[in-house]
Amino acid sequence: APSAPTLRELVTFALPALGLWLSQPLLSLVDTSAVGLSAPVGAGASQLAALGPATTFCDGASYLFAFLNTATTNLYASAIAQGDDAEAVLRRAARVALICGTVLVPLLLCFNRPLLGLYVGSSAAANPALMDPASLYIAIRCLSFPAALLGGVLQAALLGAKDSLTPLVSIGYATVANVILDVILVAKLGMGLAGAAAATLAAQWLSTIVLIRQARRKLCARGGLGLAPTWLQRLLRPDAPSLSTVPTARFLVFALPVLTLIL
Repeated sequence: APSAPTLRELVTFALPALGLWLSQPLLSLVDTSAVGLSAPVGAGASQLAALGPATTFCDGASYLFAFLNTATTNLYASAIAQGDDAEAVLRRAARVALICGTVLVPLLLCFNRPLLGLYVGSSAAANPALMDPASLYIAIRCLSFPAALLGGVLQAALLGAKDSLTPLVSIGYATVANVILDVILVAKLGMGLAGAAAATLAAQWLSTIVLIRQARRKLCARGGLGLAPTWLQRLLRPDAPSLSTVPTARFLVFALPVLTLIL
């Protein structure tokens, strides 16, 4: 049996993890601050009225896939404890997250307006001053969903490996980038909600790229994350590890009850 963690080990892990959970809404909060503070006189209320449901809609859509993170942390930590192939667990989780995020993009590009109308109600949905900028924000920001879901899974695996500092550092990179881009796109160029969405899009991809590099180095040094299509992996690396050791069905059997709880 593993030895019990010391108080110092608990604090070293828990404090960055606490900061990670507290910082999750930062990208949307930065957008809200930038739009509200830089809006033209008399337009701040209308822009914030459009941004509120748009950011909540995007955050809610990502939150629906939090079951991937829960499954990854548990299955990855269990694989380490049992001496199984933990890298295979992460490769399968990363592949599932990337597929889910990629499928979500065209869905929201095509149907974000009617879905947003269901969320805000028929009266607000009939107001173009609210719906047009909100729909545009969602259309731009949804392009970050593959990165957001993949990044969530990588964060979860790092937590399962008892590394809570690396995910917090990646959030720090994203927040700084988002602030800088919001100042440029929203405050200086006056792009409003579209600029805020573009800033969050770039910040999310930056955060995930940082996580990919760290996860490859710390968690998957032998074979990488396996994000490329199988045929391309076999073409470029005939010795690449197989995903078959962790069937998707096993991953989803654990994850779907968590999805039911989230719903």
